[in-house]
Amino acid sequence: MIGIIVYLIGCFAVALVLTFLYVLARPIKSRDELKSWRVLACMYAVALGGPYLYAEIMTRAVGAKMQPAIASALAEAGFQGDLKYYKVLVYTGSTARAIAVTDEKGTWGMSDHPVIALTLQRDGDKWKTDSYRVVSSDNRNEDGFTFPPYY
Repeated sequence: MIGIIVYLIGCFAVALVLTFLYVLARPIKSRDELKSWRVLACMYAVALGGPYLYAEIMTRAVGAKMQPAIASALAEAGFQGDLKYYKVLVYTGSTARAIAVTDEKGTWGMSDHPVIALTLQRDGDKWKTDSYRVVSSDNRNEDGFTFPPYY
């Protein structure tokens, strides 16, 4: 929850800076009809959605070949549930950072959705997991957040 609040506040700060730069770059003649709150709202939407859009594009472009490596890392980490989804957050050609969200049965009867951060390395045509860490899980008593937040 704190991660989402920090993300929302951070995106608002980025939107303020982008709006300020936009207003400064406009010609003086056309500033009279400028509605800065509309520009701020648009910049806030871009700041909120930009990282998610980038992750979706990277997942569609290169994520299909990473699924076996992600599944083997989850099995190695001891997760019993099914893989709900995974997203490629950063892709540099030979390395990638991804997150995976699983669906596990919680100790209290409800379902737990642990988030695992993975670092992947390209080995020829296949991907191998270099490292992983549990970001958030109720069963494992981990509490953290990713950028952008996924749950």
